[in-house]
Amino acid sequence: MTTYRLSFFLRAAIATSGLMLAAAPGWANHRAGWFPLPEVIAVGDFNEDGNLDMAVINTGFDNLSILLGDGKGGFKLEGIVQADTLPKDIQIADLNGDGHLDLVVSSSWGYDVQVLLGDGHGGFSPSKQIYGDEPWGIAIGDYNEDGHPDLAVSFNGAKTISYYSGDGSGQFTASPVAYTLSSGPGYVIAADLNHDKHLDLATVENINRLEVLLEMAPEASPRSPQL
Repeated sequence: MTTYRLSFFLRAAIATSGLMLAAAPGWANHRAGWFPLPEVIAVGDFNEDGNLDMAVINTGFDNLSILLGDGKGGFKLEGIVQADTLPKDIQIADLNGDGHLDLVVSSSWGYDVQVLLGDGHGGFSPSKQIYGDEPWGIAIGDYNEDGHPDLAVSFNGAKTISYYSGDGSGQFTASPVAYTLSSGPGYVIAADLNHDKHLDLATVENINRLEVLLEMAPEASPRSPQL
């Protein structure tokens, strides 16, 4: 369940040549199809056949392509899932505890974050929308340590990272905890950065700065060292 972000150079190549696995000595290219301005790829076993599949953000058409893998490096288009205007990030987790992988997609100019619940067969249906000023990056983790996945979303326009507590059914709090930054944040990652067994957050800001939020939890104020 890894998300890969593509560089500008690779995006340009994909837009003109189709989606391929990167070429290297001993590797073979496998074209998976043609997509309008693909930008971000998330990988997981969406149809639960033991093979990795891909969800690809197509910025040009404001949608997602769901590609099912055959376990040999080949992929076929299973379906198209509509996103909102200018999708930016996609993350994968089982958000409602049914054993199937779900998707979370941010759309910057749509001003929303969509929760798409998976059916275990490669299909996804909308469940929840979160609204804010230019949402960008998404990090899924159990920030309040209650056993349910939560969301951390960076809002570039609002210059904040907001924490949404999940209830384990695919629903998230309507009153998030927001942390204000000095400029607009982009993509965000979650990891235990200081070995205290609590998830922390890191994001990059528009002013070319890396911002680290330690001990990200609703009941605690994060420290914000600037690296």
